[in-house]
Amino acid sequence: MEERKKPIDASDVTTTEEAKAEIIRLRGLLKANAAAADSSSSPQDSEAVTAPEVSKVAGGQGFESGQLQIIDYKGALEQCCDDKVFLKEMLEELHGEVSSKLGKLKGNLKDPMVVKFNAHSIKGVCANFCVEIMKNLAKRLEFEAKPFIMPITADKDSPEYNVEKQKKAEKFLDEKIQAQVATLFATLEKEFLRYEKLIVESHDIDIKKKYTA
Repeated sequence: MEERKKPIDASDVTTTEEAKAEIIRLRGLLKANAAAADSSSSPQDSEAVTAPEVSKVAGGQGFESGQLQIIDYKGALEQCCDDKVFLKEMLEELHGEVSSKLGKLKGNLKDPMVVKFNAHSIKGVCANFCVEIMKNLAKRLEFEAKPFIMPITADKDSPEYNVEKQKKAEKFLDEKIQAQVATLFATLEKEFLRYEKLIVESHDIDIKKKYTA
């Protein structure tokens, strides 16, 4: 997997070609995050469109949740080197990736491996494009499952490996833990639907397949 770089600083990009190269890299990162979650959570191991003004995104009705915006539009635009067309593409791709991961999570909330790695993937793509609320929710969901999977440093050839793995998975089924996981997932779904509504109505993005909670 490509080594993660620091977020784009537009001041470091001196040409249009360099800017677009960075966007291509970020697009690849979206795909890489998705692929990593897919492989890690397999059963075996368990006209440019004019974007809204920043003030509209920051202050319009329905664009905030607590102190955080659904999308930090200014930050996301900086990530895309102030290219609004590329940003639109990235927001649409993010929608597709997160929708896919939520679908995988929905039927597997009792599997800590599936929960951990799909939540991790959602956290990563949202962080890249300043979708802070979903990022934070996904992070909490990931951390809820993390203690119940085997560390990557564990010796899979050890006789105790599968026994310990099973014990951790069974502990994840605790009623209180599952209630917390279900609550976090439902909140994440709700926030994703707010994100979907925002990008359709304010960024003029044509969603090919809307998410069904």
